[in-house]
Amino acid sequence: MFYNLPTTFSPLLYRMIKWYYRKPRWIQKRDLRLRLEPTVFHPGLYLSTDILLDHVMSLDLMHKRVLELGCGSGFISLYLAEHRETHAYASDINQQALDALEQNADTNDLAIELFHSDLFEEIPFIELDYILINPPYYQREATAVDEYAFFAGKDLAYFQALFYQITDYLKAGTKVLMVLSKNAPLAEIKDKARKNHVRLEEVLQTKRKRETFFIYSLSC
Repeated sequence: MFYNLPTTFSPLLYRMIKWYYRKPRWIQKRDLRLRLEPTVFHPGLYLSTDILLDHVMSLDLMHKRVLELGCGSGFISLYLAEHRETHAYASDINQQALDALEQNADTNDLAIELFHSDLFEEIPFIELDYILINPPYYQREATAVDEYAFFAGKDLAYFQALFYQITDYLKAGTKVLMVLSKNAPLAEIKDKARKNHVRLEEVLQTKRKRETFFIYSLSC
């Protein structure tokens, strides 16, 4: 089952999704079985997870050090740890997401190093090969922990902080990939990147379920 977020965020539809996932539920995605906790971004309802994962699976990630920044369910980290034997790192601002990811990693006999962090604030600098980002982009303030997966702040403060903080990794040679929908305020995001001396290079454009997605490579 897939749900394409509309250009204007739908509070009614979001409340319906939250109601359905008001209690933990088991989901099956590809060859992984996960326990999904309330407040955690569902990797099967939104197309961006699969689009980013499909792209990175085409790359040479065997045994690479990969951080999934703002991991939500951590599905990408789990899948890469299983199929590419990556040294997996995952971070999220939502502690419930990390607790569930730790349990799912144990259930699937996979090793993932976790960080409870708002972007990079609580992550010590690590030598990484890749950072993968499926960011929020709606221009509203988050008022609950689950909303951090969707809302980037009225002034897109999320992206301002992201581009400012990620520079050290870019200078160290870490490859950074970010997925965005055409529904995102792309011009404003690119403007914040430019002001922080970060370049966004489009490496993939694809259309699924009548929605266009882009994957960008970040550099400085």
